[in-house]
Amino acid sequence: MPTGTGGQASVEFALVFAAFLGIVIALGALVHFVEAGALVGHALQTASHHMATDDAGAWGDVLAY
Repeated sequence: MPTGTGGQASVEFALVFAAFLGIVIALGALVHFVEAGALVGHALQTASHHMATDDAGAWGDVLAY
């Protein structure tokens, strides 16, 4: 084994583990956000805000998507 390459597997494992742990934490935060109803509440608030105004810009936003 060449000098200086003995810890490569440990470093790769640490990097992959850190990325995996970050994904798990992000998914946990997303589940908490959805269960709290914040996602639906934000969507309803945004939709009602756009539909409450009867100007052409609001309908342009709706039709653009």
